[in-house]
Amino acid sequence: MAALRFLTLSILPVALLQACGNKPVTPPPPAPPVEDVVVAPREMDIGDAESAIAIEGRLAPGSAPNVTVDNLEGRNKVVVMSTITVRPPAPAELWIEYTVSSTIGFPSRPVALRCTAMRAIGEEETPLARFGTVLGKDAHLPETMAQPGGPPRSFRVNALEGLDEPPESMLLHTTGELLLLPPGTDVDAVDAETAAALPNDTSSAIQTNPVRVVFEGAAENTLTLPLSQGEREWGWRPRVARGRAGGSVGRPATTKPLTLPLTQGERDELSS
Repeated sequence: MAALRFLTLSILPVALLQACGNKPVTPPPPAPPVEDVVVAPREMDIGDAESAIAIEGRLAPGSAPNVTVDNLEGRNKVVVMSTITVRPPAPAELWIEYTVSSTIGFPSRPVALRCTAMRAIGEEETPLARFGTVLGKDAHLPETMAQPGGPPRSFRVNALEGLDEPPESMLLHTTGELLLLPPGTDVDAVDAETAAALPNDTSSAIQTNPVRVVFEGAAENTLTLPLSQGEREWGWRPRVARGRAGGSVGRPATTKPLTLPLTQGERDELSS
């Protein structure tokens, strides 16, 4: 009897396990289908143009051998400051090349860029030239790879325009604005100078680098005439007449020493 009980207890778990193992397993219900989510493309704004477009100023190729340049470059070899040194004799012209570039294209909304190249000598600023361009879908490509016949992206400006004698130094920079044009605008039909955009699509934040020009020996080409104490107190206004200064009582033009440019003959006479 004891042996029969032991045999029954031994067989019962095995039978139960076999019964469980042969029981069909019900699969889980299928997951609901996942719908494709379409993310609408972000509309381009003026901030994209501000961060992508830059104007680089450099010494134009083909300059005189007595003109040297030192470019300070930042990330991605972008020029952040250009210093040009001119040794005597100063050339009659000094050409600076401005190149417009972009890190992205503007396929749906072109960008118009218009600028003025400025020259600062001391506290006096003079506009030198206006230039502009329109950037479209191939704006991120080099100008040589862009669509033939498209708007130009390189411009040359004479830094010595209107000067009889070079100063000791000058600073060149650009001012202007970016205009994000309406969708579908034809790049070839837009004039950058007359293009218009909404106020929210216009910006004067343009990435550009200053260009400093230093003329060695320029101080030797001038004659400094100090003003007397009486002239400073009475406010004499100097009148320049080839190496002489006269004046009449009136509102003072300056209280600083008067600096006059010298001709080559006058420089030879002073050095003899």
